[in-house]
Amino acid sequence: MYDQSEVGERLRLSREEKKMTRDDFSEAVDLSVQFYSEVEKGKKGLSVESLYRICEIHDISADYILFGEKNRETRETPLEVKLHEAPSEYRIIAEKMAINFLDDMKKNVHRTV
Repeated sequence: MYDQSEVGERLRLSREEKKMTRDDFSEAVDLSVQFYSEVEKGKKGLSVESLYRICEIHDISADYILFGEKNRETRETPLEVKLHEAPSEYRIIAEKMAINFLDDMKKNVHRTV
């Protein structure tokens, strides 16, 4: 469930990790300091456009801001997460298999087009 106060808290933590003031952060995403302060306090919500700007400018995932999903903060796909968790010998084999698979798919797509 969407919780504005949790969203505000995650935004505050992200801003502080970047060692930015509210003034700096709000200016970078083109929001007034007063409005952004209310967002961090959970009293106001963000528009989709404002959320998008925050995510793009500060390299934060919307999944993390909205739902607190830390593993998506780095924008890793489920495959990337699995590869990072795998032992290095498995990762090397999986990467080679994926490259070969994608190369084969590319060849087959060009044949059918």
